[in-house]
Amino acid sequence: MCIWIRNASIDDEFKSKGYELGSKLAELGHKVVFGAGANGMMGAVATGVVENNGKVLGILPYWMDDFDQIFTECEDIIYTKDMDERKELFLNHAPYFLFFRVCKIFSLIF
Repeated sequence: MCIWIRNASIDDEFKSKGYELGSKLAELGHKVVFGAGANGMMGAVATGVVENNGKVLGILPYWMDDFDQIFTECEDIIYTKDMDERKELFLNHAPYFLFFRVCKIFSLIF
């Protein structure tokens, strides 16, 4: 399951929902594929997965860790040469995709 959630700086309320989503995905046995960021909503989802015995795969361009903190608990991290290769690997490693833009509507999902 590939997860993409736009918004790194969010309220704790949303981070808690992200953690809950990650927890549920782990419970259902989904491996989460994501951009390997440790902060914001994606970090919360990844933490929820890992802390509930799930697995995460991080895919990011080699230069991204120069300006973003990387989630170090990934089962595996794949570095790419550019964003196009990254997108291709997302498609190759995940049969399903979830896309969210964090806003008040996200809280209605749970």
